[in-house]
Amino acid sequence: MNYRGVQNTRQIGDALHVSHLLEGSVRRDGKGVRINVQLIDVRSDQPIWAEEYDRALDDVDFAKSDVAQQVAAELHLKLSPNEKRAIAHPPTKNLQAYDFYLCGVALIDNATGPEDFARSIEFLNKALALDSNFLLAYCALAKAYDIVYIDEKRTPGVLAKADAAIQSAFRLAPNSGEAHLARAGHLDSGLSDYAHALAEVEVAGRTLPNDARVSYLTGAIDRRLGRWPEALRALERATELDPRNKLYLSTLASTCWSTRYYDKASSALDRGLALEPA
Repeated sequence: MNYRGVQNTRQIGDALHVSHLLEGSVRRDGKGVRINVQLIDVRSDQPIWAEEYDRALDDVDFAKSDVAQQVAAELHLKLSPNEKRAIAHPPTKNLQAYDFYLCGVALIDNATGPEDFARSIEFLNKALALDSNFLLAYCALAKAYDIVYIDEKRTPGVLAKADAAIQSAFRLAPNSGEAHLARAGHLDSGLSDYAHALAEVEVAGRTLPNDARVSYLTGAIDRRLGRWPEALRALERATELDPRNKLYLSTLASTCWSTRYYDKASSALDRGLALEPA
């Protein structure tokens, strides 16, 4: 939304390091939804595919699956069996649960104080009350509890709640990259078990190869282990994959400063300030 009406597609592509953009709109009308999407080649600023979907609210996830498969076809991508399964199976079929999940995750990512984490946990528990098989909600809940443990309450009970959420995620999907990533974060921030955390994030990366969170957590753990060159590479990768993430940029800057790459540190801080001058 930061780009809407401000920059052309080529500028956006350059800023995000991508060759294509998926642009669209969703309009709710009673019990139905109209979805308009188009795939744009940023080099030519021309759409290469467009489609319109009219769906019932409870059928929105199937529209998302159709869009994902069509985009893959237009880009001539060969999907692995795991990727096909991921596209075909939505994280939850309960839209209210998904709404609660999005509210909870947004509060974690943009928290300004303890009350935001409390509200986040409340939203995520509401999501799980509606869908007890909602793996992503369990992973987000574990992260929220781990942050509460670090910032506020270093009590065994908080850690136990994070661990219980992770165990629930693994019961649902033992090979899930999201579950392994949640366990990596828990081992890192909650238990300070950096060696095992690094092993877990490596497993997560096999199924989440272009996920900036994997690169960021790898870099953060490498820092704690004193592996400065490895940390620098991983954090640079994280900011390439998610160039608008202020946390990633500030962590990269402090890592560059610690390793005396002062020009790189200044550049990372300039990029962060360009996103949010205040």
